[in-house]
Amino acid sequence: AMHKYVLTWNALPQSQLNELRAFDKDRGYGSKPFYFTLPKSWNDLEPKFVRIDGEISFPKVGRRHHSITLTLKEV
Repeated sequence: AMHKYVLTWNALPQSQLNELRAFDKDRGYGSKPFYFTLPKSWNDLEPKFVRIDGEISFPKVGRRHHSITLTLKEV
């Protein structure tokens, strides 16, 4: 079964958001898959072949930080 993984960051700095958005653009806004290793706390170290599913949500939570929600879908 294909899985979806929802990742969140509560206070991502603007510079890292810029990198994430550039990566999303480089991957064709979800059209090009890539390998992703889940955070260690998920106890699954096998890289997953995923693509970004939908738009990245990034409301501002401070002058220089954003709350990020990113959904990855296995392919």
